[in-house]
Amino acid sequence: VNGVAFTGNPSNAADRRYVVTAQKGEESVVSPESGVLPEKNILTVPLYHIAGLQAVMASIYGWRTLVVQRQFDPKEWMELVLGERVDRAMMVPTMLKQLMDHEEFQDYDLSSLQVITYGAAPMPLEVIRRALVTFPECRFLNAFGQTETASPITMLPPEDHVIPKGLPPEEEERRIKRLSSIGRPLPDVEVRVVDENGNDVPTGEVGEVVARGPRLMKGYWKQDEATDQTMRGGWLYTGDLGYMDEEQY
Repeated sequence: VNGVAFTGNPSNAADRRYVVTAQKGEESVVSPESGVLPEKNILTVPLYHIAGLQAVMASIYGWRTLVVQRQFDPKEWMELVLGERVDRAMMVPTMLKQLMDHEEFQDYDLSSLQVITYGAAPMPLEVIRRALVTFPECRFLNAFGQTETASPITMLPPEDHVIPKGLPPEEEERRIKRLSSIGRPLPDVEVRVVDENGNDVPTGEVGEVVARGPRLMKGYWKQDEATDQTMRGGWLYTGDLGYMDEEQY
């Protein structure tokens, strides 16, 4: 799925009782250590956002130390990563760009970073391509979801961020284009792209991204009208536009 995200007013989403287990969606792609090796995750996004909440839950699941930055500042972020030898980070695209654009970026040893998860906004192709060169030893992961889905519903895993040298031009172009994607649906989630009538649109055509699965919300707390608009026929209408290619990206 290739998506374009929109923002709106906050709502009270009533999630299902076993939603905590859904955090394993991320772990199925980037497995945690078993507590044998210490890992540290730096958190720079707000906890009232599902991205921040999931980062906390994934850290607990993975037995990781959580380094919390009150508000993102590129220099302080680099100081924390260097001082704490942080392994993992969750960022939005603007943070990643600010970081690489910082005048003192080259002065910091950030080689401890092993995984960078990004999301919450569309990733410009030029930014992620630059990041792949800047952090050559780091694995990147793009996760797409919203509060209503409780955790990611699609993911672009680390292997889809790898573009080996020497590929045929057509294959290289295909992989580069895929970097602008939010990946494929996770195993326990169904994702479709539909028109205004709820019908599937043809491959490559833009429509609204809808999802269905056991860990999506039941509805908005005491907001029946809003629930009826969002939950239709068992499908959650995300309000985000995107298109799906022939490989389900």
